[in-house]
Amino acid sequence: MKRAICFFSGTGNAYYVASKIHSRFPDTSLFFIPSIDPKSLAIFDEIGIVTPVYGFGLPKIVRKFIEGMTFVGNPRIYAIFVCGGGPGISSDLTVQALQKNAKVLAYHDYVIMPDNFILMYKVDEAHNQLMLQAAEIKIDTILTNLGQQMTLKFCPHIFGFLKWFQKLAARFFNSTSKHYVVTGCVGCMKCVKLCPVENIIFKEKTVVFGNRCTGCLGCINICPIQAINYRKRTQKNGRYFNPFVDYQAIKDCLKRK
Repeated sequence: MKRAICFFSGTGNAYYVASKIHSRFPDTSLFFIPSIDPKSLAIFDEIGIVTPVYGFGLPKIVRKFIEGMTFVGNPRIYAIFVCGGGPGISSDLTVQALQKNAKVLAYHDYVIMPDNFILMYKVDEAHNQLMLQAAEIKIDTILTNLGQQMTLKFCPHIFGFLKWFQKLAARFFNSTSKHYVVTGCVGCMKCVKLCPVENIIFKEKTVVFGNRCTGCLGCINICPIQAINYRKRTQKNGRYFNPFVDYQAIKDCLKRK
């Protein structure tokens, strides 16, 4: 069986889950969504999508990726959603995206991990540690289910009818960098190297943002001196990057098409 895991991650959580699945099934090919043509997945018998949850749904970049997949046969498709609270209507949006190619979602589940959305939440290190410990148990359950090729019938979320609204609201995440303020940049270039869509450049001793932001907040959270802020909203909110993920590991996944 040819297996593929496709993931998107800004601050390491989804990458961590994807790498756990990859370790459990080492014959699986691991792909970073911004760096892989969705049409190239047609040769696989099983395709896993591992994605964070944005605004109670899918990041636009992930939804478009799923819509762009093409198939030769009838692969088994599953999705694992990584979230700070709950998956919202992520399953509904995934099912809708797959329907464009007359495919179904065989299995879906979610893992609660520390939230990186510091535009609204302050980082609580002690609470995050407890969440990460609980996440390990949930990940182990998911790995067992995937090993048994468990299927899970899709049941629409009670708010599934709001798919259109979530897509509209998701535009916010694609414009966040318009509101970033950079003060005291030391030129370490971590944000430039980590950006999944090459939306950041280093120019005149500071970082400059383009118009392709995905709202992953990787740049804000990876900055070692907290030089990047969302206006004044994030100055005292702390930063979060998965402590079990080496920044270099995600950077190495940024192999452009």
